[in-house]
Amino acid sequence: MVQFSLSFSNLKIAKHQSGYLNYAGLKSYMVECAKYDIENGDGADEEDPNDDAQPPLVDTPEMQVPLIDRTQIRTGEGGRRWIRRFREEVRKVTDYYEGMQNIIHEKKVEVFAKWRENDSSVSNADGGGMARENKREWRRDMRMVYRLCDEALSFKALNDTAIIKVKKKCRKYHKGWLDGYEKEEDENEDARGWGTTGSIDEVVKEWCSRTGDSEQQAVNELRSIPHPPSSSLSVLLGFRAGLLLTLFLWLVWDILFDDDTDGDDILDSPTTWGWSFSLCAIMVQLGYGICKAQWSTRGINADYLLGFHKPMDTDAGRVIIARGLGMGVGWNVGFLFFLKITRDRAGIIGKTVPAYVCQVLVLLMVAWHTFLPIRKRKGVLKGVWETVKTPWGRVTFRENLIADGLTSAVKVNTALAYALCYYISGDFLLDQDTLSISDGGGRCKDASWASVVIPLISVMPLLWRLGQCAKRYRDTGERAHVGNAGKYTAAFSVVVFGVFHDQWLKSPSSSDDDDFSDDLATQLAFRYVWIAVFIGATLYQFWWDVFMDWGLRPFGLFEGWLDAGKPRPERLFPRKLYVAFIPLDLLLRFLWTLSLIPYNSSSLFGSEISRALDPFLAVAEVVRRLCWALVRVENEHLTNTSKYRRVKYVPGEHKREEEKRNVFIEAMGVVAVVASVTLIAYFTP
Repeated sequence: MVQFSLSFSNLKIAKHQSGYLNYAGLKSYMVECAKYDIENGDGADEEDPNDDAQPPLVDTPEMQVPLIDRTQIRTGEGGRRWIRRFREEVRKVTDYYEGMQNIIHEKKVEVFAKWRENDSSVSNADGGGMARENKREWRRDMRMVYRLCDEALSFKALNDTAIIKVKKKCRKYHKGWLDGYEKEEDENEDARGWGTTGSIDEVVKEWCSRTGDSEQQAVNELRSIPHPPSSSLSVLLGFRAGLLLTLFLWLVWDILFDDDTDGDDILDSPTTWGWSFSLCAIMVQLGYGICKAQWSTRGINADYLLGFHKPMDTDAGRVIIARGLGMGVGWNVGFLFFLKITRDRAGIIGKTVPAYVCQVLVLLMVAWHTFLPIRKRKGVLKGVWETVKTPWGRVTFRENLIADGLTSAVKVNTALAYALCYYISGDFLLDQDTLSISDGGGRCKDASWASVVIPLISVMPLLWRLGQCAKRYRDTGERAHVGNAGKYTAAFSVVVFGVFHDQWLKSPSSSDDDDFSDDLATQLAFRYVWIAVFIGATLYQFWWDVFMDWGLRPFGLFEGWLDAGKPRPERLFPRKLYVAFIPLDLLLRFLWTLSLIPYNSSSLFGSEISRALDPFLAVAEVVRRLCWALVRVENEHLTNTSKYRRVKYVPGEHKREEEKRNVFIEAMGVVAVVASVTLIAYFTP
């Protein structure tokens, strides 16, 4: 039987594969035809086969062509040639899709007939139900048919998207070329059967009739990956997870229960900034890997939704988790060496290797795994650039999530800014016993640049997200984007008042400003106003998370408000996950709004408590954002709630790429490192 694989790059890339619309070739041919019309005026009414000046008919996906003045383009022979070529491409894709449908129909009829003929013997095998062996085989056959149907719909969705993009580009640069074609297409669209989706519905109904499951339960079962995960990857995950847990417990013992700490206050050291940033970056890797693995397990193609156009890999989430666990092992080893060296318990290593080298190596490891290889990070880097360009940049679901992630990374980016200053200013070369955050943190904590850069780090992500909401409202006219913009405006007001009126956050007795302290009533009024805005903004953000971003209606309230529509009936995750995430989001939302206040501002809790809370606030917000993203992507997959996709159906993930890993060599390397740390701890006083 013919197998249809979705292991292609993307239709935007100049790679024309059998069956798929030649998107890049059509774009290049469009430019060539337009050049021909410019050079020849309106063109001839009839084709001249002997005319050497006719536009080319060959694919030229790699051809570089100059820019064309759109005002000079007329619909001549070049435009008619391109329309004929476009018709041929669409007809070819349609024929290929119909061939897929025919093969799927034959296979579906074969499977259904096989089990309906054997239904009586199978149902009596164990007193009324399928025998275990037959049930396993039936599930395997049904999942195979569903997978073929899913691949056909994925093929349709990708080609629909490509056709829409080609027509949009043609309308933008060569208005009038598609007038006659679109009228003909509207008349023939129903006749060609391009929208056939009955096969997959029949498979789901057949499953429900035999198992008694609901439609959503049936889809979840049919989408489940029928093959076992890579055994080498499973061993690697288990090894790294166990090693990470062991090193973490060792680290906790050294920090909390070791008697010989020499009075060290780790949280008061300027090196805390680097350790906090690197830990949060590793948690983002681990969290994204867990989310991606969960999405893949439930048939959510996150790469397609986020525009990361690369070969699909159902093991990608587990690979990212393995990478994050490896980074976590490196972080723990680096921090352990750092503690041993700073406490003069590393023997000869402590006398020859400065403590800051441990942190530098960890930061380099994080940078290496975050930005390299560049070719695999292009999608994320491009999304960040488009976000920074807001409101002139493009706004898609990818830019939406990146901007939301940046709003959650305020404490993380603040720690990165201070860590960079710590090394660029040369503070790392000074006597570390004389440096502490509470006393100024060297040249960085109270530097003039911090009063400008740190508030910008807090404010700019909110402004970017606000600009994206405004642009989406201008493009779509949907009122929900206005409400979303209000959410970020409220958070922005909390930050601005906290930065420029930090005396509102002080208790009246602790204020050093005698003039301000004299007007105690005014001070208390401003303080209560700020607290009210803080609470109101946080509750508004929490409401938006649950009702709008997640599409949940836990209390049946506000249905239909702000064009939100009715609550979505589909759920891909267990109900208890949503029940746990809702109160967790409320709690962590308050901490997030608090974390937006720059570090050098005053605090409701006092400087000592705030300094101790900062690393934990950063970690807590990373956890909250990952929980939010897990359900947000699920909601976008099911409902297309933000209307970023012109085609609602999302192609599935079917390709699986196994990587051979030599776990033994890695294990020996890590054991050697751990053994060296153990020997240092044992033989040094």
